[in-house]
Amino acid sequence: MCLDGYISIGTDCFKLSSSKLTWNEAQRKCQEQGDQLAVPKELNDFTEYFLNQKWHGKYFLVGGRREPGGIWKWMDGRNKEFDARYWAEDNPTYTDSTEFVSPRCLAIRFGDRGFVDYLCSFNDHYICQKNTLDIDDEQARSNIINEEPCGTTFNNIIVAAILILLF
Repeated sequence: MCLDGYISIGTDCFKLSSSKLTWNEAQRKCQEQGDQLAVPKELNDFTEYFLNQKWHGKYFLVGGRREPGGIWKWMDGRNKEFDARYWAEDNPTYTDSTEFVSPRCLAIRFGDRGFVDYLCSFNDHYICQKNTLDIDDEQARSNIINEEPCGTTFNNIIVAAILILLF
């Protein structure tokens, strides 16, 4: 179950930005909200969702980038060897580690089935991801805040009884 403003894809909750930022700025913005740039656990569900959306052709930054030496890495620390099924057609752009000219980040383009190799310095939309454990914690805190503390009624009765006995 996702919080308002988030969409559920598989077991993850995502929020699509309406603003455009660079990859580093987007990462910071997500963190300010207690989120992270999207690092989907279920890549098939994630890429399938974006295949048929109404924002055809729009790019959204996600939480992966190309490290020196040509290795693509998710920001949660997972190294991910992307096989052809997770890349959009004609991607990644740079396949030879010697062609690493400027920082490359991961994005997904609506209407394409897969990820695209994208310049980190471009401003574009981005996708934040809420950890589902954080959602459970937030909902639990909300329930605690909105309920009377245990024993409040009983404590009030005891206090009233003591006051009656004293007077």
